[in-house]
Amino acid sequence: LTGAGNEYECILPFENRNIRPVNDLQLVKFPDIAINETLIINVDRAENEPISKDEKCVIVDLHAHVRGLDSCDYEYSLLLKNGEMTFNVPVIRRIRPDVIKTFPDEIHVELSGFVARIPVRFLEAGSYEIYMVAKSIFSRQILLNKASVTLDLMKE
Repeated sequence: LTGAGNEYECILPFENRNIRPVNDLQLVKFPDIAINETLIINVDRAENEPISKDEKCVIVDLHAHVRGLDSCDYEYSLLLKNGEMTFNVPVIRRIRPDVIKTFPDEIHVELSGFVARIPVRFLEAGSYEIYMVAKSIFSRQILLNKASVTLDLMKE
């Protein structure tokens, strides 16, 4: 059950069967900007999700949008941070009709879904903070916010 909306309702996880694992992670410098809670992040899943016995992966499934502004006016990036290491993770954007119910007054919020399947071979064991960056396509505005949950990776 989810209580994220105005009422409790049954919710099933979004279909992730066709999400291919990312090919590579880019090591980047963590942005030197302040956290801005105008960028809303809600992580639905950040957990192990093996796709075969040969390929062990983790999945990060979330929605993110900029409060009070058109979400289509921003380009979004997912960052995973473990200590001094920060990775830019390629994400697939997808429609999230459930988010419209939670944020009915936001513009284009149905386009706020992001998902990435990450092979564990790219990451060291540990706890990764999840961040999103939103860059305006019309100005130099860059927003950064941190999710309230972490991705905890244990390797066998």
